[in-house]
Amino acid sequence: IEGMKHFITPSWNSLKDEILQYFDAAKAEAKFKEHHLKQLVDASHKKKMGSLDDFKSYMRKYVRVGGWLLAKSKITQDVFNRFFWKGLSKTLCHRVENRLLQRNPTLDLSQPFAFDDVVKAVEHVLRRDCFDDEDFDSDDSDSDSDSENSSSSSDNSSDSDKEEEPSHYIRKTTKQKKEKKCTSETEKER
Repeated sequence: IEGMKHFITPSWNSLKDEILQYFDAAKAEAKFKEHHLKQLVDASHKKKMGSLDDFKSYMRKYVRVGGWLLAKSKITQDVFNRFFWKGLSKTLCHRVENRLLQRNPTLDLSQPFAFDDVVKAVEHVLRRDCFDDEDFDSDDSDSDSDSENSSSSSDNSSDSDKEEEPSHYIRKTTKQKKEKKCTSETEKER
């Protein structure tokens, strides 16, 4: 730097321009593109996201890429929000959407949920101080129980005498049913 023309003849703005020219400032400007964000979102959507640690890891990666694109006006706030939502696992999306609708029943579902609102909802849904957090095994087993819960809850609404079973019992029962079904199918094949 000391050998540069504008260092010898002090001119800060000219020196800054000269440094940017020598060290390829255009390369630093093209750090991420929208396809990098799509790759991150696609990979994250397929992964299990059953803990707050999993979510925070995704959020850090997302803000690094998506936040940079947003700050450089490469994407809009709506695109930023939509991609963030798409990166959540399917099961977590259902749980978070329920939480958001619980907090605001008039929420506009035609617009992507705001980043900050989603973060707060996920932190609530995956909070660490929940008494049954060890029962949340994985997204795969939970997605089956979610569909079973939704169908059984509609059945329960018509039958008020029937008591609702605890969710951890339903999850285990669903898992046991799957194992039993797989065992019976393999016996049939023999």
